Amino acid sequence: MSKFFGSRWWVVAASICGLVVGTGAINTFAFGVFLKPVTQELGIGRGVLGSALAGGFVLTTIGTAILGWLLDHWGTRRVMIPGLLLCAGTVALQATLTPNTLWIYFLLGINGLAFSCQTPLPYGNVVAQWFDRERGLALGLALAGVGLGVAIVPQLATFLITHFGWREG
Repeated sequence: MSKFFGSRWWVVAASICGLVVGTGAINTFAFGVFLKPVTQELGIGRGVLGSALAGGFVLTTIGTAILGWLLDHWGTRRVMIPGLLLCAGTVALQATLTPNTLWIYFLLGINGLAFSCQTPLPYGNVVAQWFDRERGLALGLALAGVGLGVAIVPQLATFLITHFGWREG
């Protein structure tokens, strides 16, 4: 156990934590839990929210390609810290959604672009830099965060919506 503390395995643990709240868990599975209460309160169709999310996914795809280049040229820390702050900010701003379709599309578009930082790409990049031996195990454990997030985050979102409402959730 003492081998773990102060070692490169903390990078794996941090990657698991980051991917638990990654794009799959938040923008795909938890979004489905929020869809009905958000559209009911705002009085908009599910198609508006769904198509705004789809546009965000397109921007995530484009952003991930750009992110790979940025990671190579600027380094992980310089790119990920502002990217993760932007991710958190766009998620928090979703509580300000209004029936204004332009605001919904804009916010979910920026959210999708920011969430390129919450794909497995940057986390896999970091883990691969820290591991030569046991790289497969380290990557496998780190990427398990995606599955954990998909299992945990929608359940947590359901609890939060039930007890606090969708804006606070």
